[in-house]
Amino acid sequence: MKSKKKILFFLPSFAGGGAEKVTITFINNIPLEEYEVHLAVLNGKGKLKKLLNKNIIYHNLNTIRLRYSIFKIIFKILFLRPKIIFSTFININIFLLFLKIFLPKMRLMIRAESVPSTHFAFLPYRSFYKFCYEKLYKSSDILIASCNIIKKEFIENGAKLENIQLVPNPVEDLINLNDNDKKRHPGTGIRIVAAGRLTNQKGYDYLLEVLSKVETEIHCTILGEGELEGELKNLAKDLNILERVKFEGYVDNPYPYLNGADALVITSNFEGLPNIALESLSLGTPVISTPNCGGLIELKNAKIFQKGEPFINAINNIKININSNKTTLLDDRFNVNNVMNKFILTLNKF
Repeated sequence: MKSKKKILFFLPSFAGGGAEKVTITFINNIPLEEYEVHLAVLNGKGKLKKLLNKNIIYHNLNTIRLRYSIFKIIFKILFLRPKIIFSTFININIFLLFLKIFLPKMRLMIRAESVPSTHFAFLPYRSFYKFCYEKLYKSSDILIASCNIIKKEFIENGAKLENIQLVPNPVEDLINLNDNDKKRHPGTGIRIVAAGRLTNQKGYDYLLEVLSKVETEIHCTILGEGELEGELKNLAKDLNILERVKFEGYVDNPYPYLNGADALVITSNFEGLPNIALESLSLGTPVISTPNCGGLIELKNAKIFQKGEPFINAINNIKININSNKTTLLDDRFNVNNVMNKFILTLNKF
């Protein structure tokens, strides 16, 4: 009987972010008859844990930060001896690539969670991260890029073309699953949604400033929780737009909100290929974004506008989109089955 290939995934937690969700989708769709799949999480907290397939072998390292996890990670790797290790978060990526210097037989599949050049500008110790990226990422056995802009940066950093795999984010056919399930803020006028953790990455401070300047009757529902919640609510109060915005908090199922919205708005300071945007397009809801949106610039149905008047005008010109016969705005390359075929082919390179 042919032995299964053992693959070990790493995540910092089960927090409700796009990179975590993409990783869990990869994990859940790997054929278990061929692979023995392990997931090691630094901290087992987070609302996405319930999405994990119960047949996946799960390891909670019970730590708070990476620096407290170093010896546990090394022990887990030496104990399990996986054929392949997958990671997508920059701090874990860098640690594993550094560890590879001492464990050269370790086979790493490293995925960029966002476009490196824009990500560094918003990190503490940015020079350190940039140095590590430039020196270490090209030593990965496989580099996963979710979009061409990330692939281009890998090549510019010296990675070999044959070691780079373009694997888009997997998205289910949501329009058929959620067509009649809509949540829309009551009243007349335009209804937009923004979604993601309330952190500096998502640029919600700029979104609130835009809402204070638009002329159209408009309301924005923000889905997510995070460290900046209090600060953002105070900003909304200072801008006198409390009637224009609702902080909904974390929601298990964002699809009814996306389905009921006239547009999803993204004002992130950096991104890779934001999963929430792909899900919105899958539901037939347009996406409007500022330029630091990663791979969205490669999608014809995502509209990108410079900050300032162009972006404000774009928000003013959103059309009401409550048609019950919406069609998907996302092409087949993001279909879960198509993406997983690419992912499995990549795994088979080891």
